[in-house]
Amino acid sequence: MFMAIMIAVVFSSASFTSCSSDDSESSFGFSKDTYMTIVGRSGKVSFDGNASSWSSSNDFVASVSSDGTITANHVGTCEITASSGRQSAKCTIDVEPIYTTYTDPLVKWGASKADVKAYEKRTLAQEKTNSLTYKIEKGAVKGLQYNFENGKLSSAMVLIDHEYNTSIATEMAEFLKERYRVISVSASESYFSDGNDKNSSSTLIIVQIDPSGYRGAMFVYYMPYE
Repeated sequence: MFMAIMIAVVFSSASFTSCSSDDSESSFGFSKDTYMTIVGRSGKVSFDGNASSWSSSNDFVASVSSDGTITANHVGTCEITASSGRQSAKCTIDVEPIYTTYTDPLVKWGASKADVKAYEKRTLAQEKTNSLTYKIEKGAVKGLQYNFENGKLSSAMVLIDHEYNTSIATEMAEFLKERYRVISVSASESYFSDGNDKNSSSTLIIVQIDPSGYRGAMFVYYMPYE
């Protein structure tokens, strides 16, 4: 039942809001510099002029159709460009999450321990030659471990204590779907990535349900996409 709910959620229109105070008028341009929305929403932003083409700097975060309709696909920030002849204008789209189950680990592969320590705001519970373990007390999320090879960051793992609570399955499925592309989902192991395809992905996320010796637990592994 636990994994069935997660699978169902993974495979399951609103306006954008402005977060800029610049109200200057222009014959060709966006009314605001920055627009904020949440994952899954689609809509048009306020624009002056007639654009003949639209493009996104990162379709994984937000894509735009030929009529200027912007769709928020995953959490992140990108730029939308509107063009017509020699004229062009840009605005920033900030896609915010609905689910904030935990803060994603640093996935700058090859980073040093010092880089990880500078990034992390959580409490360091244990440091070993090849690992850093952080304590997390946020609902079902219990811990985070970074692993290093030759002093360089090689993977990270988040421990979730789900105890077969279906609401945790729903939350985790939505949390991951907001941030990553779904590659495959099964009852025991699921795969996600941070890009639209293999070539545009740098991180592979593997979710293991009830791994051997850890019934009632979920491991979320982050590693380089190779």
